[in-house]
Amino acid sequence: CPQPLEIALALAHALKPGQSVRLLTPQRPTPLLELMAAQGLQTEVFILSGGDACVYIRQPVHDGQAGR
Repeated sequence: CPQPLEIALALAHALKPGQSVRLLTPQRPTPLLELMAAQGLQTEVFILSGGDACVYIRQPVHDGQAGR
């Protein structure tokens, strides 16, 4: 079985420019956030009331790719 980090990476790599995915994790996924930043992906994290985290991962749109 793939591990949660591997699943998140696979989802992120499948994103086309401008697309995003939302993940729910039991805590702030710092290792995942560091990997996403190193790969040029944008992330935004919201900590929920119970301590879980809602993580948005977005593949940025680069110049010349808008509207495709």
